[in-house]
Amino acid sequence: MKKSDGTSNYDDQANQSHAKNLKGHLLLAHGTMDNNVPPNNTLLVVDALIKANKDFDLLMIPNVAHGYAEAAQYMARRRWDYFVRNLAGNIPPHEYQMKPYSVVEAGTAMGPSDDDQAGQFEAR
Repeated sequence: MKKSDGTSNYDDQANQSHAKNLKGHLLLAHGTMDNNVPPNNTLLVVDALIKANKDFDLLMIPNVAHGYAEAAQYMARRRWDYFVRNLAGNIPPHEYQMKPYSVVEAGTAMGPSDDDQAGQFEAR
């Protein structure tokens, strides 16, 4: 719905309208097959950041949709690496390999192994 000045409610909320105010680090990531939020929406922000001469990082993940699908673990690692580097000021492990979620979930469903509990309790 347009306002009397020709703008809409979206105009005030559009990320590209606020790109010039960026301070600090920004990682943008988008799946190229996203049908929920078209990649062009992220590119509008990229364009505004370039025009505002702002530094940022962009990761376009090919052939994945909105939730990153099979690249979800890769995206999680890249996000964590970004936080470690830019918030904690440390160096993340190089190309850390995360366990697949199904493996982690299967391990917790079975409970801890005998090896996991060895030495946790002392005899009294």
